[in-house]
Amino acid sequence: MGHAKKGTQPASGKRVGRTSRLVSWCRVLTGLAACILAFLFAANVSSLSQYVYSWPYREAVYRQCEVNHLDAELVFSVIYSESRFRADAESAAGARGLMQIMPETGAWIADHMGIEDYHAERLFEPELNLAMGTWYMSWLEQQFDREPAQVLAAYNAGPGNVKKWIDADIWDGSQQKLEDIPFYETRNYVQRVLRQYTNHQKYAAALL
Repeated sequence: MGHAKKGTQPASGKRVGRTSRLVSWCRVLTGLAACILAFLFAANVSSLSQYVYSWPYREAVYRQCEVNHLDAELVFSVIYSESRFRADAESAAGARGLMQIMPETGAWIADHMGIEDYHAERLFEPELNLAMGTWYMSWLEQQFDREPAQVLAAYNAGPGNVKKWIDADIWDGSQQKLEDIPFYETRNYVQRVLRQYTNHQKYAAALL
């Protein structure tokens, strides 16, 4: 049997020493990483809180969502995608206000809501626009079994088009088959709003 030279450490002992030091360093780095992540999370929650509570018309949106039984995060996502919370927004096609309601659609909504003094310029009034837009989204949810992708597609392209696509098996109405929506603008709109919706859900969850 061979013997280690005097004053030298056996090879197995060296390996044990290196492993022990490596484990110690891993523990230090893990602890440091945990501290950094905790700091970043606290800072991120603070910034998210400031972001969420700085949303324009926040209280009015929550109020109308409660009245119309809507998911507030989804409505915020629609408003952000439609107008970036600008009450004076007007599209090239003529859609107006926070929720970008077309004047003729507004007239139809006003008739069903019993708004007697409606005229197109009133769509620039934030409270009225929110009331009409959320009522319309609630109506669409009843038409499309509260399926977000179908509701959003109908909000953009009209319920008649969406029903036609589904009835003709052009689109199955699911979020998994958004690429089958035949209108590029509507397909892009639904994808964009759903991405925003996911972000809003994350923000809300981070603040719980």
